[in-house]
Amino acid sequence: MPRDIQVSGAYGYQPTKQQIQRLQTFLQWLPTKKAPTEVVIVPPEKMGEVSKIYSQVPTNVGLTVGSRSYINAKLFDPKDDFVKNELGPEAKFPSGSALEWTLAHEASHLNDSTSHLIQERRDYLQNAAANEAVTNYNNPQGTAYQSLQKQVDGSQGQIQPTSAPIATQLSDAPYSLARSQRP
Repeated sequence: MPRDIQVSGAYGYQPTKQQIQRLQTFLQWLPTKKAPTEVVIVPPEKMGEVSKIYSQVPTNVGLTVGSRSYINAKLFDPKDDFVKNELGPEAKFPSGSALEWTLAHEASHLNDSTSHLIQERRDYLQNAAANEAVTNYNNPQGTAYQSLQKQVDGSQGQIQPTSAPIATQLSDAPYSLARSQRP
């Protein structure tokens, strides 16, 4: 089922169309019951401040409050050095997938029914779920899905369906024949 996922920026950050599509494509694919309904992209220099406001456990990468996830804009950096330095060896993802890994990690928190404090003590479970999700997203079926979504996103606005009355698509002959046979 398609998910309605809002993407916005905080503190003046303006996400690009490509960033929005990347986030939405992954979260729509993610095979979980719950996913964030909104993702807020936070400039790197403000992520610590957001973390202090919303989280008992400081983070510079991402956090989830309710059904809204806050992520560091540095996650879009294809090098992933920032995230690997922040998260350490427990985060296992292919190069260029730090954003997806973080979103999967946060979605795993949303799907965990234990208390927030217990979840943070067992954060390795969310790491494992994120590792598995990103591995699957980068396998042949996942990359085929990504390619298809890129085609769909790239063709939006190019192909416009036209509405036309049915009489213009079919000849009038069947209607005339049917009318003539009425009692």
